[in-house]
Amino acid sequence: MKEFLSEKGSIYIHLDWRMNSYVRLLLDEILGFDNFQREIIWDISVLSGFKSLANNWIRGHDTILFYSKDTNNIIFNKQTTEHREEYIKRFNKADKDGRKYFDGRGVKRYLDEVLEKGKPIGDVWNDIMSFQQIPTAVERLPYPTQKPELLLDRIISASSNEDSLVVDFFCGSGTTCAVAEKLNRRWIGVDLGRYAIHTTRKRILEIANSKDLNDTSKKYGKPARPFEILNLGKYERQFWQVKAFNRKDEKQALYEYLAFILKLYGAEPIAGSSHIHGKKGNALVYVGAVDSPVTIQEVNDAMHDCKEMGQKELHILGWEWEMGMNDTIKDVAKQGGIKLLPITIPMDVLEPEAARKGDVRFFELAYFKVDTETDNKDLKIKLEDFVVPHTDLIPQEVKDSIKKWKDWVDYWAVDFDFKNDTFNNTWTSYRTRQDRKLNFTAKHTYEKTGTYKVLVKIIDIFGIDTSQLYEIKIK
Repeated sequence: MKEFLSEKGSIYIHLDWRMNSYVRLLLDEILGFDNFQREIIWDISVLSGFKSLANNWIRGHDTILFYSKDTNNIIFNKQTTEHREEYIKRFNKADKDGRKYFDGRGVKRYLDEVLEKGKPIGDVWNDIMSFQQIPTAVERLPYPTQKPELLLDRIISASSNEDSLVVDFFCGSGTTCAVAEKLNRRWIGVDLGRYAIHTTRKRILEIANSKDLNDTSKKYGKPARPFEILNLGKYERQFWQVKAFNRKDEKQALYEYLAFILKLYGAEPIAGSSHIHGKKGNALVYVGAVDSPVTIQEVNDAMHDCKEMGQKELHILGWEWEMGMNDTIKDVAKQGGIKLLPITIPMDVLEPEAARKGDVRFFELAYFKVDTETDNKDLKIKLEDFVVPHTDLIPQEVKDSIKKWKDWVDYWAVDFDFKNDTFNNTWTSYRTRQDRKLNFTAKHTYEKTGTYKVLVKIIDIFGIDTSQLYEIKIK
């Protein structure tokens, strides 16, 4: 994090008593002892319930360590809070013009000035409730280490300015990103968990519909700006390319890559074809490239070789997929008498322990069906079906709660003018804890006639994306 930090920047780390001293020593070494600014005590006292049974002093606080990149060149906007009622009562005298004041050590302090400036906030914070204290809070999702928005509001307001960049490398439920957005800061959120990213995405989108958000959100009331979700996994996958470059033996590196993926999939390598790499039972297997999506042309080539070899089942393994491929290519394969299964290579293959234990699971792409209807410049898209193929790997209690296909869908969005680059949420519908309903019909009116690419993206209840591309003619 230090490498990315601005010269005026700060780092805040939230810890409990177990890791506090260890991490502080590391920070002294990495950021410098002189750049330690404050140890903030966050009072989260709950002196009742199970915690109160401990035969010890009842733990009532967490620690937030505050470090800067440069001691003498730091962004810090002093934060204040309202004065307590008992302090305000001290202003019990008045001038001839009625201005109330408090005479302290021979100096007049006027109430209106004191109220305007507010009370400076110290390094003990006992005015922000934790979710332990208010477990039914509207914003609670819950994530194990989720912070209240008020806590992040204070930190971000103090140590950044409007348009500053705020980064959370463990964004979880997205509190930092959401508060940074509301405070008009730029932000980056990072997480290994697919569901964490999906939760954060919905949280940012919800800023635009703040009817049920808490007081912190209502304070701003401005819709979220456009944002992108980027998958950096392909850079990890380039391990094989780096290996090939270092050894100057691309063929050997490619062979090792294919053998590795085929072994995890339970398939045997076979030779003699440019577009068939292995065999699993009666099915032939094609493995997509390390750093690019599987294209329709690649699948067509693999199907051609499959026919030439007299086989009728083909499995395509890919990290990513050309938009709209699943819907289009399956129909083509069926017409050619081939059973085609597009299967995603999971990121788990990059985890050595998971690969060693055989815990890697390959999933077939989900399938959905939409109906499109045009009327002059109006387009209506209706979601009519969604199929999750890997139901055998889903816990029984989840399957028991699914009554119809619609229950698998958590979120869906449409880009009505897709430009083959960034997906833009022109229309979206998603479930929240307060509102479990989804709108299954999307409508859009075009300004001009012409042919448009429409990209539909669906995210299931596990946070897995499926996209399909459609070509629409507006006459």
